[in-house]
Amino acid sequence: MKCNVVGASIDRVDATKEFDSIDNERLSKWVYPQYYYGNNYDGYYILYSINRDSEPLEDSNYETIIKMFKDSGIVVDESGADFMIEYCEDCNTEQDNRVNCIWEYCDKYPDVIVARAGHWAVGWVESIMVRGYCSPTVRDITLSICNKLSEYPILDEEDYSRRETEEEMGE
Repeated sequence: MKCNVVGASIDRVDATKEFDSIDNERLSKWVYPQYYYGNNYDGYYILYSINRDSEPLEDSNYETIIKMFKDSGIVVDESGADFMIEYCEDCNTEQDNRVNCIWEYCDKYPDVIVARAGHWAVGWVESIMVRGYCSPTVRDITLSICNKLSEYPILDEEDYSRRETEEEMGE
């Protein structure tokens, strides 16, 4: 896949400024945690997370968010395995015996991913993450989700109600 670093691709937008300006818990920049030895998601923003102990509301919103992206034609990388920021052959440059890649502008990396990690306290965590340099459609959907969740905590009443009923019935 060819990168569009020089001149920046027309179908990409640097949403990091907009994402950074969102002052709520729905979207925060991924930061490499201390004592963490997993994948590197630098340049991605955490949109929504669930864990082993999540309630039906969190599970419903999580699945609804993925569905919102997919229904808009956005590919969501749900592999959750071995996603690493790597150097791309198309935008590598030699400088001072180092290899540099402007990965955040590289089309090699998906705009929306599901990141999975084990966690000592909650068993596991799954997060929907959005790349800071993403398509305008992804940016618009992400900002819409943040706005909706800041106004009302349920994205899909019908799905949430079904999940609550199933939990009460022991299904």
